[in-house]
Amino acid sequence: MLSSPEGFADFLNLYYRTMCQRPEFPKLILKVLALKQGPGRRFIHQLLERGRARGARKVAELQAAGQAAASLDPDMVRLVFVSLAMTPMLLKEVFEEQMARPLDARFFDDLARFNGRLIAAGLAPA
Repeated sequence: MLSSPEGFADFLNLYYRTMCQRPEFPKLILKVLALKQGPGRRFIHQLLERGRARGARKVAELQAAGQAAASLDPDMVRLVFVSLAMTPMLLKEVFEEQMARPLDARFFDDLARFNGRLIAAGLAPA
């Protein structure tokens, strides 16, 4: 799915669909991290570190293929990706109230495409 910058839209779409089925999961991650102790925190840190390593490899692969700028910081790419993925899920109820409409499957499909284009544009070689 992430063999090209365009695959980020598909990955985000999969993430949004999964989290819509389990909206408590992103909130649970935040709550566990806020506790600053316990085995759950260590587990989340391990997951995030695995994601960091995989993300760095993926950015390096895209750079080697000429599909991403050589100057990209993999940690910055990961931070952007996590922000675009988790924020809509964490603040879903607030956004729905402000926009006076549900953030439904169609909205998240559109959001995944839009955010995928943002990431692809940000990865592009100069």
